Amino acid sequence: MGKHGMWEMKGVPVEPFSTRSQEVREAAGPDASLKSRDVAALDTRKSKEAIDPAEKMVEWMNTLKETGFDIRGTVRPPMREPQSWPVHLPRR
Repeated sequence: MGKHGMWEMKGVPVEPFSTRSQEVREAAGPDASLKSRDVAALDTRKSKEAIDPAEKMVEWMNTLKETGFDIRGTVRPPMREPQSWPVHLPRR
């Protein structure tokens, strides 16, 4: 789990995807109080747009590529045969 309760993959850079946080920091200034950052967050918020998931995936992959991250070194290929695990069912 990441620091905000969301899952994260070890080794995957997070900062390039934190564009909203960066936008709020720039609007509020480097020494802004929490209240000032909250105001900046509201002032700079844009309305949601419909996004094509396939286009978003391409954007994410391009962002990762720009950072030099290689997903092939992080994600294992699937196993050829699924492993069976013992199943323990509760007795009734």
